Amino acid sequence: MASTVNPNSEINVTYEDQSKINRFAAHNSKMEEVREELKSKEKELANIEDALREMDLLSFMDDGFQIMEGEVLVQFTAEEAMEWVTRKKDELLKDVRSMKDDRIKAELYSKFGRSNINLESDD
Repeated sequence: MASTVNPNSEINVTYEDQSKINRFAAHNSKMEEVREELKSKEKELANIEDALREMDLLSFMDDGFQIMEGEVLVQFTAEEAMEWVTRKKDELLKDVRSMKDDRIKAELYSKFGRSNINLESDD
C-alpha cells in the first residue's frame, strides 16, 4: 500500500491532505498531555480488570456491590455490577485503542513518503 514518492516530482496536496496534516500537527502538539491521559486510562483499565476478578470471587454475596460513580456510591446487584464494570472496561479499551491509533500518520506517510514529511515528535 505504501507508495514510493520521487523527491524530484511535484506532489499535489489536496485540501483533505492539508486537513490531515493540520489535525496531526495539533494532535502532536498535545502529545505529552495525551501520554499522561493514556497512562491514566491504562491504570484505570488495570483497576477495572482487578475489580472484575474480585467481583467474580465475591459474586455469591447477596447484598451486591457499591460502586463509586463520580462522587456517589451506587448500590448494584452482583449481576448489575458485573455489567457496569464490563461496560466501563469496554469503554476504556476503546479509548486506549483510539489513543494509540496511528492511521492518520500512516496515510500521510503513504501519500507523501517519509522523506517528504516529518510527523515524528522531537522527544
